[in-house]
Amino acid sequence: MSTLLRPILALLHIIYSTYLFITIRWTLLQCEFIKFIRPRSLKLPENILNECDVDEIKRLPCHLVFVVGCEEISFVDLSKIIDWCVALGISHVSFYDRYGIIKDNSPVFKRELEKLRPNVMPRVIWSDNFSTQTTVNGTNGFKSTTKVNFLSYDDGKPTIVKLTKELCQAVVVGSVKTNEIDSNLLDEKLKIHHFPDPDIAIITGNTFSTFGLLPWHTRITEFFNLSTHHNLAPKDFINILKMYAKCEQRYGK
Repeated sequence: MSTLLRPILALLHIIYSTYLFITIRWTLLQCEFIKFIRPRSLKLPENILNECDVDEIKRLPCHLVFVVGCEEISFVDLSKIIDWCVALGISHVSFYDRYGIIKDNSPVFKRELEKLRPNVMPRVIWSDNFSTQTTVNGTNGFKSTTKVNFLSYDDGKPTIVKLTKELCQAVVVGSVKTNEIDSNLLDEKLKIHHFPDPDIAIITGNTFSTFGLLPWHTRITEFFNLSTHHNLAPKDFINILKMYAKCEQRYGK
C-alpha cells in the first residue's frame, strides 16, 4: 500500500509546487504591470489619500506589524508602508522577519525612506532614537508622528525563555514570591518598549504563518495575508485596513 502511495504523494507535491510557482510568478507579473501603468501612484505615497477611499475606514490600528515571510526583502517597498502609515495617522509600525535581516539593515531602510520621501523623515521616530528624538508636528493636516520598530525571532520566544529563567532565579533567591507571578507581571516585563501590543499583523508571501512573531503580544491581533510586498499597490493596503475595521474583537467573550 505504501509503495502505491509514494508516487501519488510525489505527483501531488509536484502539482502543488507547480501551482505555487505559477501563482507567485503571476502575482509578480501583475505588480510589475501595475507599476508600469501607474508609476506615480507607487512612487508618491501621499497619493494614498487621493487614490483610495479612506473614508470607509472607521477604525485604524494603533500598532501595525508588517511581517515579511518567505520572500526577498525590498526596503524600497517597505519604506512605502511607513509613508502610508504616516499619511493615515497610524502611530506605531513594526517590521518583522524571522532572521532579523530588516533589523540588521535598518540604516538601509532609513536611506530608502529619505530618498523616497525626505519630508516625511521628521515625522518618523525610529526605535534606536526613542530616548533622544522628540515628537514633531506633521504636515498635510496630521499632527502626530509614527514610531517605527524592528523585530526578529529573538524578540519572541527567546525573550519569554529568558524572562522565565530570570523569574525562577528571583524565586530561588527570594526577591519574588510565586504568588506574585501572574499575567499582569508578565505583561509588564514583556512589554515592547514604547509600543502597545499589535492590533493587526500583515504577513506577506504564500506561506501564511506567524514565523515566530511575538507569541505573547499577539493574543488579540488580527492577521491578514498578502501574496507579496513587492510593488504593493495602495489599494491593497487600504483593503486590508478596511477588513480590519470591520473585525469585531470580543476579547474572549
